[in-house]
Amino acid sequence: GVKVLERTLDLLAQLQRRILC
Repeated sequence: GVKVLERTLDLLAQLQRRILC
């Protein structure tokens, strides 16, 4: 449960950084 959510948020954060940069 929770670990999956954390991983999803982590992946989304990485994508946002790639898009913004």
